[in-house]
Amino acid sequence: MSIAGKKILIIEDDEHIARVYAIKLGKEGVTLFTARDGEDGLGKIQSEIPDIVLLDLMLPIKDGFWVLEEKAKLSASIKKIPVIVLSNLGQAEDINHARSLGAVDYIIKAGTSIQAVVDLVKEHLKKAE
Repeated sequence: MSIAGKKILIIEDDEHIARVYAIKLGKEGVTLFTARDGEDGLGKIQSEIPDIVLLDLMLPIKDGFWVLEEKAKLSASIKKIPVIVLSNLGQAEDINHARSLGAVDYIIKAGTSIQAVVDLVKEHLKKAE
């Protein structure tokens, strides 16, 4: 499936990790936006209206859980934007909490290849069509 033309927001404070995802996803012909903290990320969700969001949980200023909580309070069109959590928090309580706040998927970064993330993005974009 081609995801060319789709808009993807990466909310990740680690510049290296964000760049790696951006390079790999950029090869798919998508438009990318990035944010380094939760507050900026929520603002970009509202201003850019991405097709999907990749969200780290451990962020400065406001964390990823806050982003999920606040996103759920917004308009129906924003609420339906799928969010894939990419985190190194692997405890069941963190995973369950993120899912209860609306995350469509939860990936533990350390154990997942970049290609697996791209494949998951494609899968969720296809579901959202």
